[in-house]
Amino acid sequence: MTIRVVYKTKDERMQITFEEPGVEMVVTRLAEIQDVLENTRCEACEKSGREDTYGTVLSRRVAKGYTFYASKCRNPECGAELAISKHVDDAGGGLYTKRQQGKKDPTPGAAIENNGWTWYRKEDQAPQQQPTLQPAAPPASSLAPPVDESDIPF
Repeated sequence: MTIRVVYKTKDERMQITFEEPGVEMVVTRLAEIQDVLENTRCEACEKSGREDTYGTVLSRRVAKGYTFYASKCRNPECGAELAISKHVDDAGGGLYTKRQQGKKDPTPGAAIENNGWTWYRKEDQAPQQQPTLQPAAPPASSLAPPVDESDIPF
């Protein structure tokens, strides 16, 4: 028995049609669709009291061979994003919203503030140490006498 589903997102921006062989697969597919595509309101804006009339947009970028997905806030005062990760353990793949820290994060399994909505804040980044340039010391085996530049007219 194949089940055909026509699903409209809550805000009616999208209509999705798919077929699955059974109810369990329909629920699995709908859960993924709702988790990833129904994030149309920025929770960082809601918690900070900013007006949330801008909505969100899905994004995909590729950097250094890795693909990154996110739902991004369109409010220019905010710019938060909700990371969307890819399942690697099951054969079908699938996407999910990242609301908890991963295995490689400092506190694995801990909730991410604003229900996963984060933003880049330059002040949160560790300052980059600029290397100090030291004048090169003359080679120890140099036979040339030291140069006295005190009498150069310019």
